[in-house]
Amino acid sequence: MGLPAMVIGVLVATAVPLFLTGTVSFVKDKVDPPPPETLDILPGWPAADGCDKVSAVAMKKGGPPVTSVELDDFEKDPRALVVANETGVSWEHGVLNLTLSTKGKGKITVTSVVPHVKDRTRATAYDWVLQKTRSCGGAGGGPSVLRFDLDRDELRDVVDGKEAAQAVPGNSMLTGRGVTKDDPAYVTVDVRSCAASYTWTLTVAYMVGGERKTKNLGPFRSAGGVAGVPVYDVQPEESGTGRELVDTHTSTKSACGKRG
Repeated sequence: MGLPAMVIGVLVATAVPLFLTGTVSFVKDKVDPPPPETLDILPGWPAADGCDKVSAVAMKKGGPPVTSVELDDFEKDPRALVVANETGVSWEHGVLNLTLSTKGKGKITVTSVVPHVKDRTRATAYDWVLQKTRSCGGAGGGPSVLRFDLDRDELRDVVDGKEAAQAVPGNSMLTGRGVTKDDPAYVTVDVRSCAASYTWTLTVAYMVGGERKTKNLGPFRSAGGVAGVPVYDVQPEESGTGRELVDTHTSTKSACGKRG
């Protein structure tokens, strides 16, 4: 005996929505959620670029000799190769270049930049200092930078060559800066170390989707204020095709920036 026409109509009407509902649910399950926003920071250390004539580096006693530094790889700054070694440090003046971007499509807002001195000692000895006084340009960096004075343990804005007072630790020219993938932020941190040997880090805090997150950079190593360390210079060869290591026949003084 067949089903009445009215009953068949009810079954069909009921089955179609159930089938469609299952289809929509199945499609939704297959759509991956967008990746969470995250701050992407590309650091460059310890020189602004290959034309930077201010940044110098040093090697702790017992590290590789200065003659082992690769000079002719023009894709890499010799100073960056020195600090890549665990016994290498920036000497008196280093530059940390930061490129802040995001891997997602949304905006991230920077809330603070806070350095942390992890270790400070005056007992460290050094074998040599490597500087670069002849190059294609100036010291690198722009008129507005962040300056981290390790001796004072202070981070300050420098605008048009003048240090600005920091009312709240962590506040800087980056505070409130929005960052996107298409609109990154470029930051120069001018690092000074004239009285001791330091290990330090940098924490960048930011907001994304109403949530506070942090990104830690480092550790970095910097030093200064040690007298009697032999000074060498990286200079272009006369042929113009490479670089050469020059013994300046000078040594460091205990006062920052004094060599002779």
